Amino acid sequence: MKILLTGATGLIGRALVAHWQYSHQLVLLSRNPRQAEKKLTTVHPCIRTLQEVDFNQLDAVVNLAGEPIAEKRWTEAQKQRICQSRWLLTEQIAEAIQLRISVNPISDSGVIRSPANRSFS
Repeated sequence: MKILLTGATGLIGRALVAHWQYSHQLVLLSRNPRQAEKKLTTVHPCIRTLQEVDFNQLDAVVNLAGEPIAEKRWTEAQKQRICQSRWLLTEQIAEAIQLRISVNPISDSGVIRSPANRSFS
C-alpha cells in the first residue's frame, strides 16, 4: 500500500514508520523534512506540503500531525494552537481527498479503513 503519514516524527508516527517501512510505500509529511529524514533514518520520501502529494496515487492516509501536546503548559492559547493545528490539516487533507479521481481507503482518527471496512496494520 502507498500511505501518506503525517506526524511521522511523533511518538505514534515513529512506531508506524518502523512497523511499515519495509511492507508499505510511505510518504511522510513533516514541517522539517531534512530533520525528519535524519530522525527516522528511512528511505521513504519526506515532504513539507500537501501540494507535493498526488492523492490519486495513495491507498491510505494516516493523519497524526499537529502541535506537540507534551512540550508546553496547556494554557488557553496553547489549547487553541493544539486544536487549530489538527483541524486545519485535517480539513486540507479532506479537501484533497475529495478532489481526487479515484476512491480508496482513507483514515479517520488514525484508523485506516478500506471501502470494505477492513482495518490495516
